[in-house]
Amino acid sequence: MEARAPNCLVGARCSAPSIALASACHVGHYALVAEVACNIVRFVDDSFPRWVEARLVDADGTAWTFEDKVPIFTTGDLRSDTEYPVPAAIRCMVIETDVAAARTLIDTSQPDGVTSTDGTRTRFWVSSQLLKQ
Repeated sequence: MEARAPNCLVGARCSAPSIALASACHVGHYALVAEVACNIVRFVDDSFPRWVEARLVDADGTAWTFEDKVPIFTTGDLRSDTEYPVPAAIRCMVIETDVAAARTLIDTSQPDGVTSTDGTRTRFWVSSQLLKQ
């Protein structure tokens, strides 16, 4: 029997199989941890553990940028002389899925604390095809 994670924000069971479960929310439900595809577009800083800029395009076509340590986005050994862009992913929480529109609301603040470069956004509607669970 395949385990499924409840979607605590809408009070219904998540339609995606549970591969990794995050910590319980305030009422004891679990949310699904997934990865959303993005691209690392440039190298930012060579100091340990190396920083890069990643770009995520949301379901409306808006490009969002994120700057963080290389291991947040990939296990690859990226350096200043790496050819960019490089496919990568941001771990995130699945908040809600709109099956009819083939899009999913994600939150990048958990589990790794990833926020858009402008510091304003952690929740994004993305094409469901960008998610790997």
